[in-house]
Amino acid sequence: ALWGKGILCLLVAIFTSWSLLFCVAYFSFSAISFFEGGCGFEGQLKFDMRPWSVNDIVQSVYQSFQVQIPDHLKFEYECPNYDTLIFVDDNRLRQAINNMLNNACKFTSKGKITLGWRQSHDGTKVSIFVQDTGIGLSEDDAKMAFIRFYKKDSFQQGVGLGLSISQEIIKRLGGEITVASELGSGSRFTISLNVYGEGIKPRRY
Repeated sequence: ALWGKGILCLLVAIFTSWSLLFCVAYFSFSAISFFEGGCGFEGQLKFDMRPWSVNDIVQSVYQSFQVQIPDHLKFEYECPNYDTLIFVDDNRLRQAINNMLNNACKFTSKGKITLGWRQSHDGTKVSIFVQDTGIGLSEDDAKMAFIRFYKKDSFQQGVGLGLSISQEIIKRLGGEITVASELGSGSRFTISLNVYGEGIKPRRY
């Protein structure tokens, strides 16, 4: 009887493991399909592009993400004393920023994470950044950061799609995403987007 129970437990464990692997594979494939070729769960991936306040988008992400920041980390917000318009799908941009913040949380065990934005000196570009005081990336790891399924730490949760999905989103928004990092000194991920129209408008408080 004891031997039979052991076999049963083993079969249950194997079934559970395969089920988890199937779920990971399915959702990974779905995420890829969602962006490649413009095809998603509903057939066609669409972006609802409109003029948006940079500060409204970034600050809303900051406010909503505060509950996800571990207690041992500081979470700061940096922005200029004016506002700027960009032409984007606000939900897609929020998703990309959230992915960068989740990545920062995974690899920052102490110090702080900073979310913010800046406008270029010539007024044509906006940079939205996530900076952390985490473990940082080597030069080789930095080159691989946006590669699909790449994980710096195989023991971390996730399947290594967050940053690659963010990159695809930002490309569709007409921008680019870059990383500056030093091993042991943290990382800074930056989204660069075009300013819409005249850009600057009075800051709303």
